[in-house]
Amino acid sequence: MGKEANKLLYSENDEILEHINEFRLFSEFPKELLDALLSMGKVEKFKMGTTILKEGQKNTKLYFLLSGSLSVEVGNKQVSFLRRKGDVFGEMSIIADKPCAASVIAHDDVEALAMEANILSSDIENKSAKAQAALYRIYSLLLCDKLKITNDKAKEYEGTNERLKETQDALQNINHSLEQRIDQSNRELKQTNRELEQQNRVLQTSFHKLHELNQLKQKTFERLLKIDKDKLPVIYQQINRIIEGENEEQNELFLDLQKELKDLNTIISPLVAENSPHTNLRNKRLLIAESVKKLQNLSKNALGGTGIKLDIASSEEEAKKLLVENEYDTLISSTEFIELMPFAKEKSPDIRCVLMTHEPVSTYLPTLRDYPDIENIIARSEDDRAFTIKNLITTVNKMANADIFGIDKYLNWGVSVFSQNIRSSQDRKTMIEEMASHLKNIGLRKTLIGRCESVAEELLMNAIYDAPTSPDGKSKYNHLDRKETVDLEPYEEATFKYACDGMYVAVSVSDPFGGLTKKVILDYLENNYLGAGGQIDSTKGGGGHGLHVIVESSDLLIFNVKESTKTEVIALFQIGKTGSMDGKNPSFQFFYEHL
Repeated sequence: MGKEANKLLYSENDEILEHINEFRLFSEFPKELLDALLSMGKVEKFKMGTTILKEGQKNTKLYFLLSGSLSVEVGNKQVSFLRRKGDVFGEMSIIADKPCAASVIAHDDVEALAMEANILSSDIENKSAKAQAALYRIYSLLLCDKLKITNDKAKEYEGTNERLKETQDALQNINHSLEQRIDQSNRELKQTNRELEQQNRVLQTSFHKLHELNQLKQKTFERLLKIDKDKLPVIYQQINRIIEGENEEQNELFLDLQKELKDLNTIISPLVAENSPHTNLRNKRLLIAESVKKLQNLSKNALGGTGIKLDIASSEEEAKKLLVENEYDTLISSTEFIELMPFAKEKSPDIRCVLMTHEPVSTYLPTLRDYPDIENIIARSEDDRAFTIKNLITTVNKMANADIFGIDKYLNWGVSVFSQNIRSSQDRKTMIEEMASHLKNIGLRKTLIGRCESVAEELLMNAIYDAPTSPDGKSKYNHLDRKETVDLEPYEEATFKYACDGMYVAVSVSDPFGGLTKKVILDYLENNYLGAGGQIDSTKGGGGHGLHVIVESSDLLIFNVKESTKTEVIALFQIGKTGSMDGKNPSFQFFYEHL
């Protein structure tokens, strides 16, 4: 190219020359070589998406980026991105004289200065040694740049690899820790499973023993009943006839025999009377209205062996149909079918209705407020199967035989019940100490004994200070300080009882006034579990005094009340249970009889 052509190239590419002068690769090129270089270069333009160099194909040009940006890809994956003015591409295929190792694609519109490598090399070789050295320097700098990039990537890879190794070590540690925890959990689960299997075997054995004992008890009382009702009266009659016709000496012998028979009758009659409620169930009919299948099966399991005629309704329509078709002694209904109670009462005024619920206090309490005529309530935990079965049987017995009182109803047959009359507030401490000593001697834990003592203290305080009323219905001793001695009149005396059957401890106090009402209980529940309702004095006063301590310390609390006649509060404690009743949903029963 002549001088005129060079001048034209300079005039058209002033901007390019400015860029070239800034390229460090050409910083050592003499002016005449730079002019020659420009004469061999050509500005090429590429549209966005154009493949300038293709992987695997021969390349003959050396490119310098003037504007735009480029994507360098290997196997359709981007490995580099060029955007700086002066960035070089195509150099490695020129230096190594091999096909392109990567594709170079215009990321957007690109301008680049392209130089034919063979022309560049041959022309430089014809110049001075200084020019050749400059060309070699360019190639060296290009290789150094590539090496630096490779080293940087290698360092980055090493760092990434090191972090991966650290992460792998951490994951291995976590995995090892998890394996240890899983092994520990498996061992604990196996141990728990073995304990549950052992408990199940013990429970099955106990169940069989109780079943055998119940059968033996039934046969025994059937024979005692026969002796009491059939044999003894005949013997009395025959002895009386003999006495009337015999001499005085024989009469004395027969009188002695008659006395012995009376003593035997004295022994047998209470036993027969105790068993008679269970025997009477065979003549009773019970309807349970409950839609939950689990609770239906629980009722069948509890009452299937009592001989009672049991019907279960899953819907209100089904229950009403059964009430119309049959005469029932007792109806037990969930809150879902509470409307059945007035319907049943209208049809059979003598039927006894019981509301049985496992719902939270917040659910069933408003219902009880809306139905003030409901006088028998069972609120219990759905999960406590054994407790529910036992109390269901007891409730049915109480309803079927019209006898709601008695601590023995909640304990196994044959258990000794300790009973003392409360005549003075000074007797309270001695009674509680005797109870605690008895419970300690039979091996109960201190924590359980402590709960029994707390409940006994509150029950006795209520019976002494709160329950007694004058004929006009006013409290007699409620205004007194609890440390002040009160001596009860004979007609005011209460009764303190306690017993343990190996599964439960029962503590009860009864008074002869019957002043505890359902409203007091509901006010207590609403005040302590819903944060509203009637306020109960926590220091003294009313039938609600001490209820909080009694409820929170017991596993089941039973209130038996006969209007103006008798109040009995029974607290049950499950032996082996780690805590008291549910702090949010207390288990309690309330039974009320009118005069």
